[in-house]
Amino acid sequence: MRALLALLALAVAVPAQAQVDIGGMRLQPFKHPGGFASTLDCGGHRVTIGYIGQQLRLSDGPQVFDLVEVPGARPHHFELPGDPSTYVIMDAESATVSVRGQVHPSCNRAP
Repeated sequence: MRALLALLALAVAVPAQAQVDIGGMRLQPFKHPGGFASTLDCGGHRVTIGYIGQQLRLSDGPQVFDLVEVPGARPHHFELPGDPSTYVIMDAESATVSVRGQVHPSCNRAP
């Protein structure tokens, strides 16, 4: 149990025989980031993009969006069906990311 808690919170020494009430924990479901996932730095804000089949999965904190490619668009343009204000436009050097109409600063691959 101690190893699991170390992954979720700051490590706290607990005697082996002790019973400790750690209170409630709110967990977020894990959403796979997709194949060839990359973390992008958008002016200090980080997002992750990766492919799920023919879709592009955009993870922005706890928000996860599965975007579809806009046919014929150059550079590559993916957007959320029904919400064109959530999109990723990728060119060779950078990307433009917008989530629900909030456009992030120019995004580059994070180290």
